Amino acid sequence: LLGAAGDQPLPEPWIVLSDTAGKFVFDTLPEGKLVLDVSDGGAHEPQSLADVNAPTEELAIKLRRTAAISGKVSLPGGQLAAGATVTLAGSGIWPARSVRTLADGSFELAAVPEGIYEVRAEHESSISAPIEGISVQPGARVRVEIVLSPSASLSGRVRDATSGRGLGAAELDVVEEALSARARQLKVGADGSFQ
Repeated sequence: LLGAAGDQPLPEPWIVLSDTAGKFVFDTLPEGKLVLDVSDGGAHEPQSLADVNAPTEELAIKLRRTAAISGKVSLPGGQLAAGATVTLAGSGIWPARSVRTLADGSFELAAVPEGIYEVRAEHESSISAPIEGISVQPGARVRVEIVLSPSASLSGRVRDATSGRGLGAAELDVVEEALSARARQLKVGADGSFQ
């Protein structure tokens, strides 16, 4: 319990554990509306309830089970990719979440809410195409295998439309059409060139 709705968080929130039947009781609460956060440590999606009337209102809270997405990442030559970054984006997570692969190239993204997702990976100069349309149901364990390919390079020059001279003070954002995409920002060279 975090405190009265709209107020600053309490320095020490009230914490109570539910019993084996899922019941819980807070004693000696102040009158008025409260904010309640409910979590079981990751097997279910956490819930936050604002404007809860206390102490007269009895609550029935349902937590939705979460899922996990795991798998392995391989380099272009077939070796497992230790330390690769795996990124998950989709309907139940925003912004995108990332994890690093272990020494054996394996990864796990836990506590994933139900939804449709995209997964991709990158490691040094290798990257994967996004794996799209991964449907995740509550309690499921989805496994994906990701194979990296050599990344491409984009180069060019930013020029003034009127004079045709290179613009050295320009900043460039490169964004791909993918859920998990991050904009890559860079400053162009003095002559307007970039790579």
